[in-house]
Amino acid sequence: MNKIRAFIGHSFEQNDESVVLKFIKLFDSFKGTMDFDWDHAEETQIGYISQKVIEKMEGKNLFIGIFTKKNIEIEESNLQKHRGFFRDKITLKEKHIAYGTSYWIFQESGYAIAKKMKPLFLIEKGVRKLDGLQADTEFIEFCRGKETECFQKINDALASILKDSVIGAEKNVTSVSSDNTDKESGIAKNKSTKISGEMQADENQKDDKHFILNAYFAIRDKKLDILKELDIEYLRINKGNEVKIIEWQASILSFESLLNKKDVLSELISMQDKYPDNPLISNFIGNEYEKYNNFEKAVEEYLKSASNEEEKNTKLLRIGSAAQAYAKNSQGSVAIDILLKELNGEISTNAKGLIYEFLSEVF
Repeated sequence: MNKIRAFIGHSFEQNDESVVLKFIKLFDSFKGTMDFDWDHAEETQIGYISQKVIEKMEGKNLFIGIFTKKNIEIEESNLQKHRGFFRDKITLKEKHIAYGTSYWIFQESGYAIAKKMKPLFLIEKGVRKLDGLQADTEFIEFCRGKETECFQKINDALASILKDSVIGAEKNVTSVSSDNTDKESGIAKNKSTKISGEMQADENQKDDKHFILNAYFAIRDKKLDILKELDIEYLRINKGNEVKIIEWQASILSFESLLNKKDVLSELISMQDKYPDNPLISNFIGNEYEKYNNFEKAVEEYLKSASNEEEKNTKLLRIGSAAQAYAKNSQGSVAIDILLKELNGEISTNAKGLIYEFLSEVF
């Protein structure tokens, strides 16, 4: 699994739409930051798992199920019948109330597990315990209306899946390298480089995502020795490329802010003074301003990032972040205007879907 190719199973109920859209937007944002792509069924394909759904799941290696509450489900043994004057009443303790979920997501998840796709379940608080094939699967619980509180756990879960897949691939590389030896001298023709026992990779496999992913885990787990080695090696490989080096350093600061609550705003601004048109630095500064509820400055930085960003989907994500900051600053009409402006341009169907998701959040 060098790339996560996910199929997302979710409800199409109208009252679940806002919940699902929040997760869909999150997964869209991952497309620009990690080796991740996703697909899902159309509303007309729900019900018993159809051939079209099976075709869409073909070639996928991760099933993400969003299990939202549907109908209340009650075990008869928990019902308390009354006698006498209240004999026609039945009561149930609150602790015994549980909700079912969409049946077709069970079907999709069962099929996915049978196809040996890795499962990741997002389960709304209150949904009853999942029985059957899904019962032993690790899951992330979320509360309706507070979905963003579990986003960090989802990010960690996907990063772990990617990390495991990279390690697996690199073990295969190491295995091949150890077998590919000079029979006379016994010296391996290809050797892998080791970073503190954490990751092994052939030199030409160490792209930016390899370093960013490992830096994220090193900072999260407070393994400063590994972070230092990653930093030294990244600087060595990219010696002379000032832009890549400054973006690497900015990314490290962003992770420290996210994971360790470190105040990195002044350091990022110092970087921006030297590289005023760098879109990644502007985006990170926007994140910092938003963290301190300075939405006006956050908007300014997000729009600056968008104007200097060449990749179209990433540009839309920056504009979407600006729209959300406008909305948080009680400027909903301005947020809608900048999104509609993008919608009126010549953009792909996927880009339109992304804008509609942003619009649904700022209305």
